[in-house]
Amino acid sequence: EISEVCSRENLESNSESRDECEDICKGGACCTGIEEESCALENLVLCASYTPCGMLELTDPNSKIQLAPVDLIETCSRENVENAAGRTACKEMCEPSSCCVDPLEYPLRSCYIKH
Repeated sequence: EISEVCSRENLESNSESRDECEDICKGGACCTGIEEESCALENLVLCASYTPCGMLELTDPNSKIQLAPVDLIETCSRENVENAAGRTACKEMCEPSSCCVDPLEYPLRSCYIKH
């Protein structure tokens, strides 16, 4: 049930759906705490069941990074990027996540850990 209630499609459909997901996810709030505040290590199985709650942050309209478009895989497919127009479309679609580079390789440019 939690995976349906907290699905991307459901959360983006209306605010009531978002409220319902937030209510369900309150039970696993300690799973997403920061290090000392997190209960994830002691409750691996329980916390795993709250994984769909991560979609709340990903679909937050106030988030600084956009969720990947649903047609990203098709737009950036091998066949599509074989021509200049396809490469351009893929590059433009990927631009919002350009800061999500490897933090070890590009520590000053990376927003990977924050997002």
